Amino acid sequence: MKFKGFLIGAGAALIVAGCAPSAQNVKLEPQVDVEERFAEERPEVALRVKDRRSQQILGYRDPGRGITLGIEGSLADVVRESLREALERQGVAVKEWDGEAENRLTVDIKSFDYERSGGFLRRQIDLETKWDVLGSFEGTRVSSQARARTSERMLTVPGDAKNEELVNTILNRAIHQVVTNDDLLEQLREVKD
Repeated sequence: MKFKGFLIGAGAALIVAGCAPSAQNVKLEPQVDVEERFAEERPEVALRVKDRRSQQILGYRDPGRGITLGIEGSLADVVRESLREALERQGVAVKEWDGEAENRLTVDIKSFDYERSGGFLRRQIDLETKWDVLGSFEGTRVSSQARARTSERMLTVPGDAKNEELVNTILNRAIHQVVTNDDLLEQLREVKD
């Protein structure tokens, strides 16, 4: 009987240990759906994205053990490329950054945070990102903010695929907010060729 109890206890310990998350680097694959807005004008804008986060990880999959959730590659590079694609799908010609360009747009990523809380069978994931957006269009300044967040409750530790889904969902929302901002679109409409 004692041996059977030992086997059950050892089996339970292995199951719990098997559920413990390992460090993960999320693959960023934003896919923002936008419609064409500038079919003929093709306004131009110089674009830059700066990552101003205080830490390079997103957060901790297991805060008690220091097991991190990070990203593959550069967040600023992925965001810039995704903004470029979304703007170009709308009909905007995106140029390399030039601080002297007549029309320019800067996106500062202030935060992108992942937090897991709760315990056995009642876990919660909170994600939030905050960006500052500053544009200058033929001398007219435009500023806005992009904010995206989500919370999700789950019974078990989220796996790699779920974390990737959650991070990319927030990334999509923030990019969509930037490229569909009414003030930005209005300034782009007024840009002279």
